[in-house]
Amino acid sequence: MPADKIVYIMVDCNYFIIGLKHLFMDNGITFKFINNIQDVNFSNEQTSYLLLVLNTVNVESLKKFKNAIDFIIGINTQLKTGILVSEFNSYLTSYFFKKLRGKVTFFNSHNLTNGVFKKNFLSWLKGRTFRPMRVVYRYRDESYGYSLKEWISLVVPLSGETVKEISDCLNLNERSIYQIRTKALKKMKLKTYRQFCLMFIDGKIRIENHKIKHESICYY
Repeated sequence: MPADKIVYIMVDCNYFIIGLKHLFMDNGITFKFINNIQDVNFSNEQTSYLLLVLNTVNVESLKKFKNAIDFIIGINTQLKTGILVSEFNSYLTSYFFKKLRGKVTFFNSHNLTNGVFKKNFLSWLKGRTFRPMRVVYRYRDESYGYSLKEWISLVVPLSGETVKEISDCLNLNERSIYQIRTKALKKMKLKTYRQFCLMFIDGKIRIENHKIKHESICYY
């Protein structure tokens, strides 16, 4: 691996930063860790590398992620984009794959300790990704029977993505998106989308082992 290979990584977890530095300490890669996409200084002369770490735990992280995606779509430079996801948010891979028109490689965070992620990452930098993570096109929650579109209609707007943007990405009209979301809310006996937002932010609704969990129904 060339010593001048620079990879920007947008992440806000110090433990991850320490772990990644240790994992690639002998591979001649320069990591530049950033909190916001505006901190990146892309090169106009050579390909730039960017790894986004998807964090759906809080709204602020989701908004930063959306801003990064919008920024990537709007620039005109040679850029290779990777997104690190977990089993808790891998359902969003299909949405961002469509947003970026397929110009993205996904990595599974659960492979960080078994050697697979390192091999995937190094091969990605060389232009031939080894066993890339598959995009999730089919998803159905076992607890409430949520479809992929239903869960996307609930979670993606928390990032600041508008219904218009979602409808454009999914190739559906806006009315259909609202209908899908209303149907999803009814499955959990929630009356408003605001209820879902507050419960999701408080961690009372989440995905664990590909199943939607929620602790209690609260009416605000």
